[in-house]
Formats: sequence, structure tokens, C-alpha cells
Amino acid sequence: MDEVNDAEEIVVKPLSKQLKGIQVYAGATIMGDGHVALILDIPGLAQQSHAVSEMKEQSHSSAASSTNATADERNTLLVCRTGREGRMAIPLSTVARLEEFPRSSIEFAGGREAVQYRGEIMPLLRLSEQFGAAGGDEESASLQVVVHTRAGRSVGLVVEQILDIVEENCVIQAGTRRAGTLGAAILQQKVTELVDVEGLVRQNDPSFFEEAVLATAGA
Repeated sequence: MDEVNDAEEIVVKPLSKQLKGIQVYAGATIMGDGHVALILDIPGLAQQSHAVSEMKEQSHSSAASSTNATADERNTLLVCRTGREGRMAIPLSTVARLEEFPRSSIEFAGGREAVQYRGEIMPLLRLSEQFGAAGGDEESASLQVVVHTRAGRSVGLVVEQILDIVEENCVIQAGTRRAGTLGAAILQQKVTELVDVEGLVRQNDPSFFEEAVLATAGA
């Protein structure tokens, strides 16, 4: 490399199926300016450049195969608090960005809460209200928002607190599904509901994604 620019905390997203086989990349992230950046896999680079011994290459290859097989069975999830004690997880693959808005930026469009976001009107869905979680942080000066974007249109999921990003083998328990969720599982030894993001959006606005496609086509 020519220069180290900076160090920062990032949210690592898994690579798409088309890129998983490329050993020099360990994942991807969305930078502060909205651009997507690939994350280099240093051991993978060393193997590609033959900087490791044949024995180490075989060991790394075997470990990578094992890791990939395990990763295929695991889910990367953004765990959030809703209300005072509610706990929900959002598949990281549905998360475009994590944002924080001052409460004073809330406006209304179509009778619903919204904020101005990148020149567009982004509707807000409060998970605590959607799922009956008591005790939202009404006195907080800012909103923590998980942004979901599809076909150029975004919706913001308001949570009380972003707790963690976990990668676990997620087993949905039978009989735990309700509208707007995929069901519940045990994550980090706690019962956690998984948000069905697209289902939740359609539940509130059945034409949201169709309108997004039409708007994109019109552009």
C-alpha cells in the first residue's frame, strides 16, 4: 500500500455469493460517504502471493473451507433494543446504513412520521410501536435508525438502541412467528425476534416497493 489514511469502526457485511470464492476479500462495508468498500483478507492475500509455505497454504485452505461451510449455516444479524426491554434482530443483509437523527428533524408525510434523507422523504417505522414494546425513549434527543433501501427508495426502522452485531446459527422456534417477523430464536442466550423487514414495510404500505420500482423506471 502507499499510505494509511485513517482507522475507523465499521459494520462488516458478508460478501455476495458471486464474490465469496475470491480469497483476497473478507467482506464489505458501507463508508461514511455511502460508498461500498471491500475489506482485504490478509491471509488470503499472502496465500495468493505464495508468501506462505505450502504447508501453511494447505492449512489455511482447509481452515477457510471449514469456515465457509460454517458461515453458510450462520446468519449475521443486527441486534437492537425496542422499548424498555424488547429485543429484536434485523438481518444485516437488509441494512443499508445506520443513521442518527435529531428528534427535531421528524416531519409528517401521508399522515406518517418521516425525515428528509438524501433529498428524499424517508418514512419512519418505530419498532416499539409496530410490535407493542412498551417504554420507547420518548425523551431521547435523537433517534437511532436502521435504513433499509430497495430500488432507490428508503425506509427507516427506529430502534431505542443498537446493541450488537452477531453471527450465529439461528434456529427459528416453531410457533413464534407473528406479523412483521420471521419468528423468534435464542441469540446470545436471550429470546430474540427476527424482523421481516420487507414484510413489515408491506404491512404498513402494500405498494411501497412497487412505487419504488415505478419511481426508478420513471427516472
